Amino acid sequence: IPTLLTDSRVETLLKAGRTDHLHYFLGNKRTFEELWQSYKIAVRNGYEIADISLWSDYVDTLRRLGKDIHNPKYLCPTDLKGEHDRRHEELLRLREREEIEQKQKKAMEDEKRFKELKSKFFGIHFTDGTIQVHVLESVREHLEEGATMHHCVFSNEYYLKEDSLIL
Repeated sequence: IPTLLTDSRVETLLKAGRTDHLHYFLGNKRTFEELWQSYKIAVRNGYEIADISLWSDYVDTLRRLGKDIHNPKYLCPTDLKGEHDRRHEELLRLREREEIEQKQKKAMEDEKRFKELKSKFFGIHFTDGTIQVHVLESVREHLEEGATMHHCVFSNEYYLKEDSLIL
């Protein structure tokens, strides 16, 4: 009741008969603050939000993806569950890409330390005529080796371990 007296949004939801949405928003005050404008736009466009929790998660995902959460095109999907799942997958791919980019950036920064540790071995190579073996001479070579051979030589940062030399 105190909230009813101080927050016009509560009154709006009560008058609209959306006690389920009110209950959700009161339990998730931050969501209430962040999504209220989007909620009003969806309602104004005649969108029926059957699952407020799913819709809120969907709109938050849109926000994280940099989409316009004030655009009815995004706020009022015909298939909420399908669109939620599609956008969630998009967000996961974005996060994975960002994580890979951060790891690669860190690796390039580690290049200096790598050279300090391993440069004395650079140029070592030998062959039996068929097989050629040589010391990996850069962090990028470790990245490529790990990707090509499907092992952890890059992800476990063997290029920074003093007691390892990758051939």
